[in-house]
Amino acid sequence: MFVAIGALQWIGMARLTRSQALSIKERDFVMAARAVGARPIRVVLRHLLPSILGPCVVQETLQIPAYILTEAFLSFIGLGVNPPTPSWAS
Repeated sequence: MFVAIGALQWIGMARLTRSQALSIKERDFVMAARAVGARPIRVVLRHLLPSILGPCVVQETLQIPAYILTEAFLSFIGLGVNPPTPSWAS
C-alpha cells in the first residue's frame, strides 16, 4: 500500500527538490565555491545537499497525515489492506 502511495506522491517532492536546487545554486556562497575552484561534486555535497535537506524533511513530515488519510480512504472504499492486517488508518 505504501509503495503505491509513494509511487504517486513523489512528484511533489521532486518539484520541491528541483526548485530548491535551482534557487540555491545561484546563491553567492555556491558561486564563490565555484570561483575558488571546487569540483562540482564538492559543491553538491558541501553546499547544495545540506541546504536542500531541511525543506525536504519538513515537507515530508507535513505530508505524513495526507498519506494516512489516503490510506484510510482507500481502505474505506475497499482497496486497502485486509481487516486482520494492521494499517495506519485503523
